[in-house]
Amino acid sequence: MRYALLFGLIIALTGCAGMIRQHTKDLFLYQQTIVLAIADVLSFGEVNEETEDELYTYEELISKDCGALQSAAIQRMRGEELSDELKGEIFDNLDACERSVQDAEIYLVNNGFRY
Repeated sequence: MRYALLFGLIIALTGCAGMIRQHTKDLFLYQQTIVLAIADVLSFGEVNEETEDELYTYEELISKDCGALQSAAIQRMRGEELSDELKGEIFDNLDACERSVQDAEIYLVNNGFRY
């Protein structure tokens, strides 16, 4: 149910053209999947200290690079309108957000973590 709500909210997230809006939606869902996978590994996986530190570093990078996207989703869930400034920040950070998420996914896969 929660994700169904987020799907609906993210569609109108940036007010950008259809293709960018779809990419933004897909990226939001992708980063949520990877962040949840990291949380799952940290909560239930048996990892050494070095791996734990790496996973926390990836989670922090995603939070930093995808922060505007995450903030926008929260604002939309609250029924708030997004400022033009936040929309611009989302657009400006799409590439960095996507790179951070991809790097984290590669790390998970290369270290045998499934999600």
